[in-house]
Amino acid sequence: MIMVGAATLLGVAQLWHLALGAFLWGLSAAIDEPARSSFFPRLLPRPLLRSAVPLISMAFGSSRVIAPSIAGFLIAAAGAPATFLVCAAAVSTMIAVLFLVRPAHSVAGPHGSLLSNFTESVRYIRANEAFAKAIAAALLNATLAMGFIHMLPVFAKDVLQVDSRGLGILASAAGIGSLAGFSSYGWLQARLSPRNLMVGALTAYNVALIGLAFSDWYWVSFCAILVAGLGHGYFVACVQVVLQTLVEDRYRGRVMSVFALVWSLMFFSGFLLNTAGEWVGPRLALAGGAAIVLAYVWLSLVRAAALKNLVLAPKPS
Repeated sequence: MIMVGAATLLGVAQLWHLALGAFLWGLSAAIDEPARSSFFPRLLPRPLLRSAVPLISMAFGSSRVIAPSIAGFLIAAAGAPATFLVCAAAVSTMIAVLFLVRPAHSVAGPHGSLLSNFTESVRYIRANEAFAKAIAAALLNATLAMGFIHMLPVFAKDVLQVDSRGLGILASAAGIGSLAGFSSYGWLQARLSPRNLMVGALTAYNVALIGLAFSDWYWVSFCAILVAGLGHGYFVACVQVVLQTLVEDRYRGRVMSVFALVWSLMFFSGFLLNTAGEWVGPRLALAGGAAIVLAYVWLSLVRAAALKNLVLAPKPS
């Protein structure tokens, strides 16, 4: 960010600067997200994870909603160079704060090669049906449905015929829904089993996307995106609770790194859906992707015996 901000400030920024900055940011996120997921369980007892994970998800989920809004105001007030530098300063502050945290010590496992570690993590996930089904559902949903956010400009302009302001309101609905899902997850998990919560959340998410695909009314589309965001928040929080509560500590980082692929696949999903949209139209592309995920949910996820009998660690009294 400092590099991009400085290049922009000096007036020498080119496309490759932004591409390199995005690549380095993605590379750091690929390391940061699974490392952070392995880090915070060492800060509190395992029974508290059921309550802590939704709060942490809400914090990072809300940042994806609030941060772009703040950046928009900063760009309007001070320009892009200052915005990049402020972001870099904020990240540097959080890095400094991490040095003040004293987590519980854990026994380090043997270090293997990248390929052997990945193979072992995949073998561990496949050996546990609950992990395998939950992660497979998350990755499939990320590949075929989560990219809908990158199709919104097409729907806003060609289907709903609204301007950039209308597009901004539509995009905010997904964030508002996700934030509502993360914040109310604690209430919902006390009333539904993890399996039913995953199935219900993914069903609501993809049915809402099918509704969005065939909607010609702006506020119906807004409500569909809101419901999709709500379902997304519930599903992501539920999968994270299951993984963080039940995964063995020595596999935690590797399993969470596989789950972190969800956020990377979202961008691939946008490319995939927009490419399909050029062939069959945006409506059929979005509805088709959502229908495939729904088929997996009801033909595979619902029938998974391990998820039916899944029992999480009890909450502390």
